[in-house]
Amino acid sequence: MKSFYLYIFTMVVVLGISSCRKVLDVDIEEKDKKIVANSLFNTDSVIRVHLSKSKGILEDDYNIELIQNAQIDLFEDNQLIESLTNHGSGIYKSNIIPQQNKTYKIWINVPDMQSAYADAYLPTAPEILQLDTLTKTIHYSDQFNAGYDVEAFTASMKFKDPPGKNYYMVTTRIINTYTDNYGTYRYDYYTMVNTDDPALADQSYQMNMSDLSALVFSDELFDNSTYDLALYIERYNLSMGHNTVIFSLSNISEEMFYYTVSYFMENNSDGPFSEPVIVYNNINGGFGIFAGYSADTTSVSFEITYNDDDWIP
Repeated sequence: MKSFYLYIFTMVVVLGISSCRKVLDVDIEEKDKKIVANSLFNTDSVIRVHLSKSKGILEDDYNIELIQNAQIDLFEDNQLIESLTNHGSGIYKSNIIPQQNKTYKIWINVPDMQSAYADAYLPTAPEILQLDTLTKTIHYSDQFNAGYDVEAFTASMKFKDPPGKNYYMVTTRIINTYTDNYGTYRYDYYTMVNTDDPALADQSYQMNMSDLSALVFSDELFDNSTYDLALYIERYNLSMGHNTVIFSLSNISEEMFYYTVSYFMENNSDGPFSEPVIVYNNINGGFGIFAGYSADTTSVSFEITYNDDDWIP
């Protein structure tokens, strides 16, 4: 009987709450859609621009409306050099390879939409002067003074920083070949690179996402000098067999720096108490990013075996 009265009470409360509900019709103003343009370019390939339309606040994020009828004019140092070619799927490509120390501009026209444009400077590639590697133990500690040790592959990357404000990105690509009784296997992947460099303590951003794993920083504390950058990769990110680690040091434009940092912060702001993050945008009249970078690379190879403790050359 007690459970019966509890059931009746619950139903009354639910029905009472339901009867107090009032449906309000809210008119949300439909904003005109804007051009969304995304392009990160360098001296290794042609300029590639991806175009789509912006979304309303109630639209889902999965169905992207591509733009297939755009006219994109490309300028180099304010001189019109070509119109990009439509390759389908919202992708437009140039025929020229961009050059360092040049400023590029795209002007986008789409029927029945507001025009959009963006400028981007392609900085000079840095020069990696030397790369020294070894192994050492990295100690991690926390607020309770507890901690643990991790064996790591470390690198000292020496490069010349030119005068003026510069921004850098470091990525590490691993090519691993492993052979056992069943065959030979090849793996090609990017892995997380860290730094314990005191000069970068408050000037760097460690990013590890599904589509980007990189270290991004500015030259605020070592402007116009030859600098030894301290890097390390934790051993668990490396595999048994033959490993080639390819280090890439990119001089990235200011626009790419702010875009990359804000993009990372936005991807890591999913918590209920997180502050909203606005991803950096330099598309005038639209949304997105148009930015350049130039890179230098170097590599080191070594074997890791089950019985080899001295695994770095």
